[in-house]
Amino acid sequence: MDITQHDQSITQKKLTREEERAACSAMRGEIGTKIPKQWVIGILIICSAPFVLNLLGVDFGTRGTPVDYQWATGVDNHVVVDAQFRALSGAFTHTIMEWSALCMAAFVVFLAFAHYKITNDVTTPILGIAFFMSGCMDAFHTLAADRLIEAVADNRDLVPFTWAICRMFNALILIAGVSILLLRRNHNTNKPDIKFIIGISVAFGVIAYMIIHLAATSGDLPQTTYPGSMITRPYDAIPLGLFIFAGLFIYPRLYNRIPSLFSYALVLSAIPEIVTQLHMTFGSTALFDNHFNIAHFMKVIAYAVPLLGLMLDYTRSQNILKYEILNHKKTEADLAASEAKQRAVINTMVDAVVTISEDGIIQSFNPAAEKTFGYREQEVIGQNVCLLMPEPHHSAHDGYLAHYKKTGERRIIGKRRELEARHKNGKLFPITLSVNEVKTSTQFTEKTIFTAIVYDTTEEKNMLRLKDEFISTISHELRTPITSIRGSLGLMIGGVVGEIPEKAQTLLGIAHSNSERLLLLINDLLDFEKLMTGKLAFSFSRIAIQPFIIESVTANQGYADQNEVSIVIGTTLDNAFVSADSRRLMQVMNNLISNASKFSPKGDTVYINVTHHQNNIRVSIVDNGPGIPDEFHEKLYDKFTQSDSSDTRQVGGTGLGLNISKAIIESHNGTIDFITSATSGTTFFFDLPEIILAEQPDTKNDTGKSSTNSTAQAQQNDITTNRNRSIA
Repeated sequence: MDITQHDQSITQKKLTREEERAACSAMRGEIGTKIPKQWVIGILIICSAPFVLNLLGVDFGTRGTPVDYQWATGVDNHVVVDAQFRALSGAFTHTIMEWSALCMAAFVVFLAFAHYKITNDVTTPILGIAFFMSGCMDAFHTLAADRLIEAVADNRDLVPFTWAICRMFNALILIAGVSILLLRRNHNTNKPDIKFIIGISVAFGVIAYMIIHLAATSGDLPQTTYPGSMITRPYDAIPLGLFIFAGLFIYPRLYNRIPSLFSYALVLSAIPEIVTQLHMTFGSTALFDNHFNIAHFMKVIAYAVPLLGLMLDYTRSQNILKYEILNHKKTEADLAASEAKQRAVINTMVDAVVTISEDGIIQSFNPAAEKTFGYREQEVIGQNVCLLMPEPHHSAHDGYLAHYKKTGERRIIGKRRELEARHKNGKLFPITLSVNEVKTSTQFTEKTIFTAIVYDTTEEKNMLRLKDEFISTISHELRTPITSIRGSLGLMIGGVVGEIPEKAQTLLGIAHSNSERLLLLINDLLDFEKLMTGKLAFSFSRIAIQPFIIESVTANQGYADQNEVSIVIGTTLDNAFVSADSRRLMQVMNNLISNASKFSPKGDTVYINVTHHQNNIRVSIVDNGPGIPDEFHEKLYDKFTQSDSSDTRQVGGTGLGLNISKAIIESHNGTIDFITSATSGTTFFFDLPEIILAEQPDTKNDTGKSSTNSTAQAQQNDITTNRNRSIA
């Protein structure tokens, strides 16, 4: 990262620090769905404080003295005006509290829609509209009481009656709004439902207008106040019961179904609502008296409590939104950092890496790809990847992709293939291609890209060509003279050219031994090369295992004698057969027996055992040598590998014998393995499938003796046939 990027990173951290502080409560999960306890205690204190203050003698009534207009004729106008203001102090107080309630309702509906805009939660706007319509009813009640709208009835009847109607409407409209939310079958608070909200708004508005119109045009309103009775305002008993019912049964159900700070505040708002109705139902006997003013103040508190809950819910939603934005920014930053890191890794790879879209369009081209194909990244981005292919793949590649998208059938995806690619200069060159599918997804989209790793094998092909030429040279130019030298030395040692002095005899023996060792190395190299290229041919036939083991002991007895080791056949099997190439299988036996002879102590014995193992014939070669070190077990069958590869090793070898033996046994559908111990030597064994001969019925002769079918008949009924094959 350079200095500019570092400064930008620091600036970004400074900008997000405020967001982290604002969202810390949401990150810690401290803000739940309940209003903090101290707020609840404060609401309870406010609701009970007027009653306690009444007991202490405090009167909240504001009933002014009516103006004596005869007195008013003899005083100045400003004195009369002051007297009128004092007379109307109760009405002014009433107006202030009613309009305060309306303002609370307006704030509630405003915040409700702001909250809906953030969360798409239909709960808050529906209840907010209910509160606002209740506030509109309170506004009508105030306008009628202050005579700002024309009303037919006497104010002494109009104000108490419209109050009771407003309170009843308040309770019913809130219960209706909550019930609508509870009864919705497909309720989903996270699903926007604008039409539903508009419909509720229109319905509540129509109801409020009809009530306002009926009350304003009625000239005969019923009596609502009975000062001498225990229940001074019977009409207020109905909303009292409704608020008690809502507070105990309706609002808690809403909170249980849709838990939020707003729905919890709605439950708490039932407390000041009930206190309001208690003061009106059992206390108020006249306009603007003590209980009248307390009730109106409690109504303002009843509006303020949901406003408080909505504000807290709004703050909580804002914090959660800020946290989500912050988390989104961090995710984007992490993705950008991860992408930059991946880009850096890809750009430093020695192999060419090309990514393409699911339509075959090149999306990235690392520097190694530029070097491999000769194109600059800017030249190929947005181009079809067939640009890099010769025919027939150049024309058919889009069809390959279409076939894969349609069927899901993989031809090269997830595999390694050797192909040819086309350089910018038009020349073709060999490559090894590996293609993998990568699915990337975000919150909104999912797409597939393909990553191709291309390795230019031009150098490897050249080295392989040189190796083939070298092997050919060994085969034709080296093996023939070595064979001739070995034969000539053998004849000289055998006395064909006459008697040879003893000292010369020793030198000839050393030369003959080394010529055999060199010829063995050449033969192993040639066999190894054939195995690698798949050219090692096999001629399979049915082999009787017992004669084959005897032949292998005879063939290796001379080498064992040189190492002063004897070879003994331990257990064997009669009439056991395998399908094998006898020459190649003898090569395996020669390798295993010679290894056992080389590593056995002088005077020791190498045992050969033939047993059944499951459905196979197992041949084991057992020696009492020093065992194979643990660290050498995993690489024992690697090419050019010896347990003792130092310059001072006691025994020779090419390091190819076990590698070739393993390949030969596996070509026979068999397995090879070993068991070793530092104290008990090593046992190499291989398993080959046993040939089961078809069972032949016995025939009886005249004397009662049984005779078996001839060997030819047995061979004719052999369930396996001789076959020729080579390693693929």
